[in-house]
Amino acid sequence: MKPHLKKGATGTATATGDFVFEIGCEELPAGMIAKASSELKAILEKYFSTNGLLEANGKVEAFGGPRRLAAIAHGVRLRQEDVVREVTGPPKSVAYDNLGEPTRAAMSFAEKQGIPVSRLTIVNTPKGEYVSAKQVVEGRPASKILAEILPQTIQEISWPRSMYWTGARGPRFIRPIRWIVAILNGKVVPFSFAGVSRAIAPMAIGSWASGVFR
Repeated sequence: MKPHLKKGATGTATATGDFVFEIGCEELPAGMIAKASSELKAILEKYFSTNGLLEANGKVEAFGGPRRLAAIAHGVRLRQEDVVREVTGPPKSVAYDNLGEPTRAAMSFAEKQGIPVSRLTIVNTPKGEYVSAKQVVEGRPASKILAEILPQTIQEISWPRSMYWTGARGPRFIRPIRWIVAILNGKVVPFSFAGVSRAIAPMAIGSWASGVFR
């Protein structure tokens, strides 16, 4: 699947794609499917927003059937955007001496920010001139973030009652989970939950393609 390219906040092109997520399990109580699907959608939206993974026009849809909960997200960034962060340090009068040479205060501030003193800049603030440092925080690959948040997403779906099948200290769910599908832009997202690794169930792809959920 070819990713879409859009300009990010830092001016660099941001690739986006679709994300498919499915939790396959033993028979779900019919009266709980709609609520669980709605919660799955809300939880994914929360994590996508918190981690800056969803484009402004992106959206998440969720569905449910007797043996599965599923969601598809459009406009998912394949990598977080880089973030430029500006940190204000000591006053200019403290950071530089009368000859304009950096003092120990300036060197300590630069070292703390992980940049050379030569990259420090001066900014005007309501309190006067201060030393400032700009840092570029590189975004993380979406696949790595998803591998961290998807187990938590499954765990956060609430049920009036739940069960465990991997031991009393193991994760709980309404029914034993038998398979997991997690695909971002055509590639499998590697993670596991309750001893079940991500995999493509025999019926999963056909169900998505036909729009039929069983």
